[in-house]
Amino acid sequence: MIGTLASANTRSRRAGLWTDLDDRRVEVRLSKEQAARIGRFLPSRVQVYGELARNAAGQLLSVKAADIVSMQAMRPRLVDSFGVARGHLEGHTPTEYLDAAGGWS
Repeated sequence: MIGTLASANTRSRRAGLWTDLDDRRVEVRLSKEQAARIGRFLPSRVQVYGELARNAAGQLLSVKAADIVSMQAMRPRLVDSFGVARGHLEGHTPTEYLDAAGGWS
């Protein structure tokens, strides 16, 4: 899961990840070792690998982190380039264009 890690509580070993896909907050459950070093990822874009927990509707609720990888050095998301390619997106915002094109991958 990819998103912005913007909050953490080292005592409860929980962090908040706002997902790239729908900008919802997902709880990240951390090990003791991960909680001790989580500060180096705040605030930044990361990819969290681990066991996902979903509700009955299939919405992602939390992830038990196996690994966290910084994505700061990687290329930006298309939705972060608002206005850069406006002429190529038929007058839509990047998010509207991707929704209409079905291009969220």
